[in-house]
Amino acid sequence: MAYAPSEPFILTGGCFCKAIRYTINVPQREDRPILPGAVDTRLPPLPGQHKHDDDRRSQPRVPTTFPLIGFDHCSDCRHAAGTVVQAWCISPHSWVEWTVLPLHKNDAGEGDVAKPPIHLTTLEACASDGKSSVCHETYISHYKSSRDVTRSFCSRCGTTLTYYFERPASSPISPLIDITMGSLDEESLEKIHPERQVWWDSGIGWMKGIMTWGDGGVMRHAKGTLTDEIASG
Repeated sequence: MAYAPSEPFILTGGCFCKAIRYTINVPQREDRPILPGAVDTRLPPLPGQHKHDDDRRSQPRVPTTFPLIGFDHCSDCRHAAGTVVQAWCISPHSWVEWTVLPLHKNDAGEGDVAKPPIHLTTLEACASDGKSSVCHETYISHYKSSRDVTRSFCSRCGTTLTYYFERPASSPISPLIDITMGSLDEESLEKIHPERQVWWDSGIGWMKGIMTWGDGGVMRHAKGTLTDEIASG
């Protein structure tokens, strides 16, 4: 069992209003690049098998390849997304293709349907170089949260979409794109599974407790109303 299929597969997603859509084309496992310097990834236990910390350390491991799928406890991403913990699907930029609606200044929710969708590469859609017109022509908006970091979101519905770090030309790692797992379509979310947690030391204490030990039996409701409670178990 692995965290992602070994054969080629496709993930799709986009923003809430569907003005921005993306496709992630993941090749077969043998063709996925290894992340230089990363510790090997521990394989998950079999379904129904629970492991203690000592047992986990003895589990089989495999080289860490893309896509990287995991939770991010960093405070910057927590505030940028407005969520207690962020989750990312990280892959080489060349795996991802973007289709976006042209901007319509008098938009009533449909974009400029008279114009065809615009097809973009990841660098065109998510890298802010100060020269691109993508933010003026589509619903993709950029926020430079630091000198080397561009965060992308939909200017119409507000969905947080990507984190792009501009690596130096000397970097052994090709440009990567972090895509929010919450923006993936549900059927795509069923294909993958988080394999790690990063920025653990920056996490909120009670959230780390939930991640480690479970929710402690807090009340559960099937929907947003509080009229019925789901029995624990």
